[in-house]
Amino acid sequence: MVAHATLVLTLALGQCGYDVEVVATPACFGSSAVQPMAVSNSGVVVGTMLNTCSGATTDAFVWSAATGFQIIDFGVDIVSAHARGITESGVIVGDVNTTTGILQGFRFVDGEVTLLDLIDGANLSIANDVNAAGVATGYSQNDIVGQPDHAVIWRNGAVEDLTPLLGQPQSRAGGIGDAGHVVGRMGLRYFDSSGFVLHDGEVIDIGVPAGDDVSELVAVNGLGQAVGFSRFVGDPGWPRRPIRWTPNGGLQVLPLLEGTTTGT
Repeated sequence: MVAHATLVLTLALGQCGYDVEVVATPACFGSSAVQPMAVSNSGVVVGTMLNTCSGATTDAFVWSAATGFQIIDFGVDIVSAHARGITESGVIVGDVNTTTGILQGFRFVDGEVTLLDLIDGANLSIANDVNAAGVATGYSQNDIVGQPDHAVIWRNGAVEDLTPLLGQPQSRAGGIGDAGHVVGRMGLRYFDSSGFVLHDGEVIDIGVPAGDDVSELVAVNGLGQAVGFSRFVGDPGWPRRPIRWTPNGGLQVLPLLEGTTTGT
């Protein structure tokens, strides 16, 4: 949400001397229904917008200071689409739900959309992030037969199931760094899962902070430093505590902004 995002930016960035800009949304898009998901080093933003002129579909957008808002055209009727990651060279990944009922990850580059492959037996996939080499990461599953989430990467157009490397029945990958680190969560089930870092075939289980029972990493930089959240499932509202993991410092719970009760 723009209003919410502006408040967070004002608190987190304004106090550090950054300028905060509120970007006006175009006609048909309410400012309360805009969710930025990722930004490139050059300031190009991708995310999701509610389009009230097209039957209240959720559209994936690209925004830059030079071009303003642009909606990704999938060439078919869609129910919803989310742009979740972008590289400096303009490769965008996310997911699209078509009117045929298929939810599938996509790769968008130079005006062309490619749907990403599913793992065997799956009926959906979501791409959460992409690195400078064009390797995307996310998860795939079959929600009809109850197949658990499987963390995956897409490399050179092919999907790779990370389940054998992670050694857990369910997993999701949330981010991938330019050095190849993949982060996410894994476990027997969600309620007892923990964050992981996968790099060069080595898996690190980051554990869960004391007092919580779930941790998840959602983003990682080129140095292998990752961020995410933890939570205690029994706490009403499932408030999140922001966490950070670094190769040298391990797992750390980050302080919340003054006056807030949850964070990611």
